[in-house]
Amino acid sequence: YGFNKSHSARYSIVAYQTAYMKAYWPVEFMAAVLTYEMGSTEKMVEYIGEARSMDIQIDPPDINESCVDFTVINSADADGKNGLIRFGLAAVKGVGEKAVEQIIAAREKIGTFKSLFHFCESTDMRVANKQVMEALIKAGAFDKLGGSRAQMMAGLEQAMQAGSQTQQDLARGQSSLFAAVNEDDYENDHEKLPDVTPWSEKELLLKEKEVLGFYVTSNPLSKHAETINAYSSCHTTGLSNCADKEVIIGGMITKIRNIVTKNGRNAGKKMAIIGFEDLQGDCEVVLFPRKLEAFASIVEVDQVLFIRGKVDCGREKPNILADELILIDQATEKLRARVLLKLESSDVSKQKIMQIKGLCQRYKGNSPLNLVIKTDDGIVSVNANKLGVEANVEFCNSMRELIGSANLELSRY
Repeated sequence: YGFNKSHSARYSIVAYQTAYMKAYWPVEFMAAVLTYEMGSTEKMVEYIGEARSMDIQIDPPDINESCVDFTVINSADADGKNGLIRFGLAAVKGVGEKAVEQIIAAREKIGTFKSLFHFCESTDMRVANKQVMEALIKAGAFDKLGGSRAQMMAGLEQAMQAGSQTQQDLARGQSSLFAAVNEDDYENDHEKLPDVTPWSEKELLLKEKEVLGFYVTSNPLSKHAETINAYSSCHTTGLSNCADKEVIIGGMITKIRNIVTKNGRNAGKKMAIIGFEDLQGDCEVVLFPRKLEAFASIVEVDQVLFIRGKVDCGREKPNILADELILIDQATEKLRARVLLKLESSDVSKQKIMQIKGLCQRYKGNSPLNLVIKTDDGIVSVNANKLGVEANVEFCNSMRELIGSANLELSRY
């Protein structure tokens, strides 16, 4: 059919093969994509978000399960759910492939590492050195071996010294290191670790992000996910599709960089470039002097809020020119939304309409409601202002469950 002669045909074949793999082997496909993008934190964040939207679980590295690359632990079930991918050891910052190869070689010889001390006795620490082990502890790779991450970090030198001494003793006896490691009981080794206070959730997640590039165990925004999803008009990964449009986006301030303007009527005044992160990725938000003055009291690192502003795609990566900052607990009050419900005519039935009406009556409020029905002859718009609603998280979740997530839109009015 001439496919080999046509670039567009070859591209179509690749696109078809990609879609086929994603449809029938979604977990394997996403593991391969994540492995391919290991060098790009931005891409990995995007694809991890996509994997989770496909009900694929991404877990932190595990010293006894992880390989060099991202590894499929469980494939998807018949419904395409419950797949599990384990983070690749080589994707941890500060851990090179040589160290990973040495770790895997040791693991293959002894079976499984049973404790931090066992790991140090069994692995060549000239390659898997202190820097490597600190990165693995921060990433959570030793979590299943007993003791908290804070304890393991505090007791790392002790474990390394004990391991080094064991290896020297074995070498002097001209015995094989791996042959000499017996089945001693390592289960209580965690009791040898210093008794220190575990890291707070915030500290643990920050250290994890330091070596993985993003949050894997959990996300500080997770407990606000419903509110953020309900009131955000887009996510950071979709900003490039919203050039020059106003958006509302919920997330967390991760860093603040103050700048003194040099030109124009605001010369000498402070403005700010804010690092902003949502559940899908990150972007920068620009606060010009007047806006910074208006919202200075809530501009702080780790603040969870909504940003309303215009998307600027004039640079390599889109950013937001902020008009308003709204604290997460003020969302329902300040982000009263115009609610648009979209239905296909084939989906319209008396029962469905009564369900929609009942839900709106249960959440009566001041947000105007419009209903749009798509027919073969065009669009029919139904004014349903008498069914004004309170567009809170509970209403949005219930309506999305009833008519589908893509058929509910919120817009500020």
